[in-house]
Amino acid sequence: MITRATDDAIRLLTTLANSGGKRMKVTDLAAITSVPKNYVFKVMVPLVRRGWVQSSRGFGGGFSLSPGAEKITLLEVLELLEGPLHLNRCTGTGGCEFLPICPVRNAWVEGEAELRKVLARYDIARLAVGCRERELFTPKSKFVPESTDSGEVRACPAEPAH
Repeated sequence: MITRATDDAIRLLTTLANSGGKRMKVTDLAAITSVPKNYVFKVMVPLVRRGWVQSSRGFGGGFSLSPGAEKITLLEVLELLEGPLHLNRCTGTGGCEFLPICPVRNAWVEGEAELRKVLARYDIARLAVGCRERELFTPKSKFVPESTDSGEVRACPAEPAH
């Protein structure tokens, strides 16, 4: 499962991409993305270190997307925050005692390759356009997150039924 940090980072990057190049305050980012204010700082640290996001302190400070960062893919964000994408240990570096004879490994390897392709196809610019069309994760966002019966807040509305 993708961690909350990765999900939050994607929402934050998409919001910054929709800011028109303007610096955004942490309080605004938190309100738009439903990411708690203190967690915005935590999630932004690796994004700033990688050079995808610029930060400035003090009065008028905040975060902005670095030039060219709209081309960052979902795969790149995921691997920055979670490490290399592997569906299980036999596709990673952990090794598996059944590797020489396992008939299932090919399915895992193929599934991982397809997932990588899909995640690499979606970049922040593409996601930002989709969000603008739905007025989601933009400075003018009208979306208010829903609470579920369990009290969990849904960050994204469900897709309309076709």
